[in-house]
Amino acid sequence: MKHKNFSYAKYGYLFCIPFVVIFLIFSLYPLIFTTSIAFTNRSGPNIPGREYSILTTTVTTEAGNTIEKLDPFGNFRLLMSNMAFRTSLGNTFMIWGINFVPQLLLALLLATWFTSRRSKIKGQGFFKIVFYMPNIITAASIALLFRALFGFPLGVVNDTLILLGFIDSPVNFELNTLASRLVIAFIQFWMWYGYTMLIIIAGIMGINPEMYESAEIDGANSLQQFFYITIPNIRTVMLYILITSLIGGLNMFDIPRLYSLGGPDGKTQTISLFIYGQAFEGTYRYNLASAASLVIFAIIAILSAVIFYIMRDKDAAQLKKMQRSQKRAQKRERAGVK
Repeated sequence: MKHKNFSYAKYGYLFCIPFVVIFLIFSLYPLIFTTSIAFTNRSGPNIPGREYSILTTTVTTEAGNTIEKLDPFGNFRLLMSNMAFRTSLGNTFMIWGINFVPQLLLALLLATWFTSRRSKIKGQGFFKIVFYMPNIITAASIALLFRALFGFPLGVVNDTLILLGFIDSPVNFELNTLASRLVIAFIQFWMWYGYTMLIIIAGIMGINPEMYESAEIDGANSLQQFFYITIPNIRTVMLYILITSLIGGLNMFDIPRLYSLGGPDGKTQTISLFIYGQAFEGTYRYNLASAASLVIFAIIAILSAVIFYIMRDKDAAQLKKMQRSQKRAQKRERAGVK
């Protein structure tokens, strides 16, 4: 009986300490530091004797005197006028869109196929492992592999195209803007469609089988079951996929970096490559890189909020709205009675 009131909560707090410490050191502190230097004139590493302060701008008064005025958002204005930043932002969205739409469609098709009650596929475990395999291979290995496949003048793709008679001489795919973007998008698609498929399969397996049985009795075909049962019941899974894909897509770095170094002429340079270049190459403009990081963070936050709003359960939202209206009406009635 004396052990009945024994609390194990303190051990839970002890197990949480390593995560909290790691989060504070490697996540929260870098975030705060990055945010702080985005409003300063800091460039390069911290050098003793060099002072950094909030960004200022020189203003000429009516009397002809020049004064220094605080301009904390100067880095953001400079960033918006930077053509390389705008180009990298456009490249990021383009490459992400090209790879994500086919990825989602193929993942939905495969997930529906594997979970179909009518077509019982043998060896599902083997196929799932094969489709998921690219996701566990390191991005560096995959980027170097595709760089060798599309190599110039010697490469498997060039040799195959010449052998089949499609081209007469080797093509330098890395100097072709469209080819470079398509290859990077295909690599991203090939790496992640298996992961997306497994997430969707898990969502479909959570749907009550009785709903499909009732639909079959009512004469619904596979297409109708997919659009009226499967899709509405995996809304939360689709929301998770959209948000995580958006975050991962807008932070693309390793594949464009290792495959094409952002070329040709910056046409495959993503926003992460731009930030890396500003911070660690050339002029080491930490302030501009930090400002770009905050801009991409704001874009992800806004787009995520839009996706949450579009994917919300409208019936549940309408019910909550009605409940709030009823509560307000009840409060008004009580106030009138008093």
